[in-house]
Amino acid sequence: MIENRLVFILSSALIGIGLACIHIFHVSNVFEFQTGFSELSKIERYLIFAKDQYFYYYKTIVEDREFDSGLNRVLFDNMTEFPLTINGAHRFYVVPEIFSSLLYLTFMNMTGTYDIRMLWCWDSTHDDCHGFSDPTYFYLSIVWVLSGLMVFTMYMYGTFLSKHIFGGFSCVIYYFTLHEHATNVHNHPSSRENFAFPFILIQFFILSKEIAKRRSRSNDEVQRNFSIISDMALITTISIIFWPVSSVIFSTQILVIYFLYETGVLSKGLVNDYTFSQISANVFAYALTHKNSFYLTSIHFTMAISLQLHIIKLSMYNPTPDPSRISRARRFIRNLALLVFFAYITFDIMNKIFSDHQDQNITLSYIRLAVIRFDMFPHSISSFLYDNSIQFNTIQYETLKNMFNVFCVKNLCLFIVITMGKYLQNRRERNYQEASGDNKERAKNYVIEDYMEENRIKMNDLSNPNTEKAIQKCLDLLKSCNYDYLMYKRRKASHFLAAEKEKTSFLSDIKKLKDQINEKERSRQAEKSNNINNMEKQDSESSKETKSCDSTSSKIDNSVSDDGHCPPDPVFVFNLTQLMALGVLQVMVEKFKFVFIPFTCVFVATIPSKKWFLKNTHVFFMIYVVLMICTLINPGFKNIKNQYKIKDTQNIELLKLLKWIDTTTAHDAKFGGPVDVISAVQLITKRPIINHPHIELPEMRRRTKAIYSMYSRRNSIEVHNDLSTMRVDYVIVSHELCYNKTEKGHFMVDFWDKLEPELQQDTQVCRLLFTNTFTSFLKVYENKKFIVVRIFSENLSDFSDIKLLPNNYRTTQLY
Repeated sequence: MIENRLVFILSSALIGIGLACIHIFHVSNVFEFQTGFSELSKIERYLIFAKDQYFYYYKTIVEDREFDSGLNRVLFDNMTEFPLTINGAHRFYVVPEIFSSLLYLTFMNMTGTYDIRMLWCWDSTHDDCHGFSDPTYFYLSIVWVLSGLMVFTMYMYGTFLSKHIFGGFSCVIYYFTLHEHATNVHNHPSSRENFAFPFILIQFFILSKEIAKRRSRSNDEVQRNFSIISDMALITTISIIFWPVSSVIFSTQILVIYFLYETGVLSKGLVNDYTFSQISANVFAYALTHKNSFYLTSIHFTMAISLQLHIIKLSMYNPTPDPSRISRARRFIRNLALLVFFAYITFDIMNKIFSDHQDQNITLSYIRLAVIRFDMFPHSISSFLYDNSIQFNTIQYETLKNMFNVFCVKNLCLFIVITMGKYLQNRRERNYQEASGDNKERAKNYVIEDYMEENRIKMNDLSNPNTEKAIQKCLDLLKSCNYDYLMYKRRKASHFLAAEKEKTSFLSDIKKLKDQINEKERSRQAEKSNNINNMEKQDSESSKETKSCDSTSSKIDNSVSDDGHCPPDPVFVFNLTQLMALGVLQVMVEKFKFVFIPFTCVFVATIPSKKWFLKNTHVFFMIYVVLMICTLINPGFKNIKNQYKIKDTQNIELLKLLKWIDTTTAHDAKFGGPVDVISAVQLITKRPIINHPHIELPEMRRRTKAIYSMYSRRNSIEVHNDLSTMRVDYVIVSHELCYNKTEKGHFMVDFWDKLEPELQQDTQVCRLLFTNTFTSFLKVYENKKFIVVRIFSENLSDFSDIKLLPNNYRTTQLY
């Protein structure tokens, strides 16, 4: 049995590794087809990672060549929020980049030491180099490997839940069918979720396995299991330091665990170990990230503390509830209210302790984003940018449509197959019930005759009480078969084979025991104490095997509770409830679909289980498998075909702008601009910037609002003066933001009209710039998409205070 299980695990692991390699090959090729990455210049490759700040810190450490020195530049960064010096690791959660840069530098030292060539370059108009020694290729390789780990975990998870390899295969098939909606790894490789999702799924997997081990609440041990605590704490720590929004996901998991505990599905010992692991994970993350207070002020940590206090309270004072005084539902609501109260108190205390950092709480930013959509929060520049960002949208119709086609059609096939099997079974039973009394008596006579012939009993012996009991057992078995004589013979033969197998096994055990006793007797004088221990061990093994046989024979009886109902499978209930919680998050913020859809693929792959089908209807399970695969062929091929389309990722005007900045402006010139452009300025030109896309902090929201006032209807002098106070030298103005709608269909000026309705009759500052109207700004660069204006440190009081220059005044005239 142990050898068979080991072979099953090893074979499943090899299949999972193969599927992971297929996925790595797939996403890397999709990325290459869509971007033409290998044909891009070095600057164009960097632009792919310039949507945020993450790759900048990886590049900073790698180019320094000394890890300690590069890390010091990250921890004391004065280039990202000039003139402030910030801790980049705290502000942007760039632990994946720090870890990747360490691996890269170690890899380069090893290849250099052993003179191993891992970079190949060709003569071309730009730097055309490939290989792991190139920093961008090495970074992408880490992302692809983690995506493979995601698929490997999905396969093992699906195999575990469904108890057969097909479950693992099917969840990977679902994942590939919905690949465009299930992952963002090929569109935005540096996203935090790409690093964290594999470990989030591993955490779910580990927790499900532990729930399967402790299936009953009757085992209410309080002694901690440090093995599961360490595993859960380690994986959770990796998840939350790679992507802090993982705390939101684990917060829903705490609510799920609490719900299952209150409904009696989970034991107190398991919940106790789980909450301790979550508390430990946040403490470890706080220590590993140089005391980043976010982990001790997150809702995840405070809810874990609250649930732990709740368990302690129940352990100290848990009187038996009186059904006449309070219902189970009311008791659940009362305990939930106490849990929320404890969480709020803990959250308030921790935020007061770390009051300097409470505005940086990313969890609160997501809550703020959710309530903005219901007009329950005042509009601000951060709400506009978040609300118009695709990744922060609510779930899109296209995603819902694809999920319906894949999952609902599958469940329809499942319903038809199982209903057909049940119908045929009921029809057969109905035919047996309608059988005539003569057929029943004939079947009974056959059974009695068979018993008399097998046991050589004469008619006179039928009055013996022991014989009557034995015959009655046979008749009861016949009745359970609906008086079907052929079915009775098959069941009786299977019982006989099982009994013979058990008898043979028992005799074999007795023989082994006798041999062992004789061997011990011969060596008793030499090894007396060891023989005694061995005998006790053998006795215990024999008793375990006997109990195993007893449990096997009573397997069906034990699966039913005393009241005649089958108890719910706690693993199935946990995964179903967790899926519903993730579904709520996905509806609120679309980014969570990248964890919801893979988890849905894992869960739906467990439906149906083979045990849902009757022994005589297993053929319908195979029919269902064929139907399910057929329903996935068309949408799966369409999805893969759409992914292998070349996308125009080049932005010629942005490249011209960056080249101008790099060759014309001073190295210490400070820049501000739209959040989708300013990160590229810092990454490629290495110029200091005053704003960036991460606007969780009040100071960054204030700066971003001042930069975006270029698209307002304010007086240009007022806008210039606000910008000059931030010590910015140049501001980039986007033609697209000024004239075009966002991807969600909103104009930037609409935000300002809501904020400043009294100025609706005035003209936007940016339009004055693009139409070459005289303003308070000095235009130093212009192309089809961007304008760069010079900001002077002096405040302007009136138009007459300075000599205005026409906006088409060229850079060559200034330098």
